[in-house]
Amino acid sequence: MAEKYRFYEIDLFRFLAAMSVVMYHYTYRGFAAGDYSPIEFPVMGLIFKYGYLGIDLFFIISGFVILMTALNRDSSHFVISRVIRLYPAYWFSVTLTFICILIYQGPQYSATFQQYLVNLTMIHSFVGVKHIDAVYWTLLVELRFYLLIFLLLMIKQIHRIQLFLFVWTMASVVLNNFGGPGFLNFFLIPAQSGYFIAGAVFFLIRHEGMDLKKLFLVLTGFLLVLQHAYVDLPNMNAKFNTEFSFEIIATVLFSFFVLFFLVSLKKTYLLARPSFYYVGILTYPLYLIHQNIGFMLLTTFSEAVNKYILLMLVVLLMVLLSYFIHFFIERKYAPVLKSAMTRAFNHFSGSSRVVWLRLAQARRGGR
Repeated sequence: MAEKYRFYEIDLFRFLAAMSVVMYHYTYRGFAAGDYSPIEFPVMGLIFKYGYLGIDLFFIISGFVILMTALNRDSSHFVISRVIRLYPAYWFSVTLTFICILIYQGPQYSATFQQYLVNLTMIHSFVGVKHIDAVYWTLLVELRFYLLIFLLLMIKQIHRIQLFLFVWTMASVVLNNFGGPGFLNFFLIPAQSGYFIAGAVFFLIRHEGMDLKKLFLVLTGFLLVLQHAYVDLPNMNAKFNTEFSFEIIATVLFSFFVLFFLVSLKKTYLLARPSFYYVGILTYPLYLIHQNIGFMLLTTFSEAVNKYILLMLVVLLMVLLSYFIHFFIERKYAPVLKSAMTRAFNHFSGSSRVVWLRLAQARRGGR
């Protein structure tokens, strides 16, 4: 069984990752492409143009935390834990963003009621429906990782996770370099698999200790991450009509791996302060809510308020809104959803047992 311990340092990492993405959007991405914001931040933009890499840190964190969660649960409990963690804040954020789009009616934003309803499922892009907010793309990557872990739990092979991670790593190497069937690319997410694999292995190192096999998986995961960053670099350069430095990207990614290597070796205890819990809890709603609504606010008040004061106020508003979502949406409705899902699973499990018993009796009676 995994150790019962809250990684407060990871709460801090989550917050820093979320804020780097927020600052990337507000100080660079909004002005640099798509006309989402009329405000240019020349100096801050140069710094935070690499803030999108916070998403990569999120994926590593997910690999670490989800495996820790899965080792303590069966498949039904894993599903319930993921649903109550993801959906209450997501439903509120999608609804609020949809309402803001209808009110704002800017040329960059559009959404239909049907699109809104399908977005509520979180699997909208799997059926070809556009995101109401583009940041949701990462959730669909996460869901595919969750599916892989769920399947291991379903077939009761989670104890063979290291073997699975090895197979996943080798499959990702093949898919990234030689291609393969579309369904394998969909389910094995080779473009992002290196992050999840590395995060999961870092947890295994923390839980079981280091060995050469784990070290091999971490190093191969890092090479997969670097390959993805290198392949994606021309797209980034073309999208923003500028030059992104691969050396800077590689250095930042390397620092993420070093950071989690230290976590896995229990060397980050100085960062494990309980107070970081209070910034960790706001990161998921902050990520969900900040982009489109933030851009609308920056655009609306760009000529009325000093841009640096406006930036500070919008960031502060997003943080306060995130706390509201956590305390008044997540905490209030997650237990209700958990109770409903637990009853449904228990009912389904009980009905399934009855069916199997009747089938077994029918077989015995037919002999």
